[in-house]
Amino acid sequence: MSESSESSQQRDAACSKAGKDRLGKTVFVLLAVGIGLAVYFGYGRGQTLLPSWPTDIDQALAQAKTEDRRIVALFLTMPPDETTVRLVHDTISKEPNPQNLDKGRFLRVRVKVGSVANDATCKRFGVTRLPTLLILGPDGKELNRREGSATLGQMPFSEGFLDLKDVRKAEAPAGSPQGEPGR
Repeated sequence: MSESSESSQQRDAACSKAGKDRLGKTVFVLLAVGIGLAVYFGYGRGQTLLPSWPTDIDQALAQAKTEDRRIVALFLTMPPDETTVRLVHDTISKEPNPQNLDKGRFLRVRVKVGSVANDATCKRFGVTRLPTLLILGPDGKELNRREGSATLGQMPFSEGFLDLKDVRKAEAPAGSPQGEPGR
């Protein structure tokens, strides 16, 4: 074999190897991007916390008035943050809490919020931090509240929050009277 044909074969082998390396890297990058997008959309948009809870608070208020029932409203970010996910999985969804919601005949509603500062429903109910849990009476007036990362633990949800033995309300900004939520 001549030197030029050996050199040609080595170049072809090198090009082939480089092409395989490039193909492998391209496949890896595409796979990484695909997994990243799947995680983002799966966690952020596809994950629905409390899918059985309706999202229309006005409809829940009308139903509460008609049926003389209280409402548990969860105000949450979309996509849900880690605090909200923990609240739902470790508190709201753990027994005996779903059972106690049923026993108390609570209507449930989740209110998806993009930005507390710009959301009319948040302003209406005095919600300044997310997540926020509210108990509203049949008349739409606030009966109890838990805000932010100090929302609740599993047992205090039923004993203190739902049973209204530990009532907390929104703090009015200094120098301003607190408005009536639910108007």
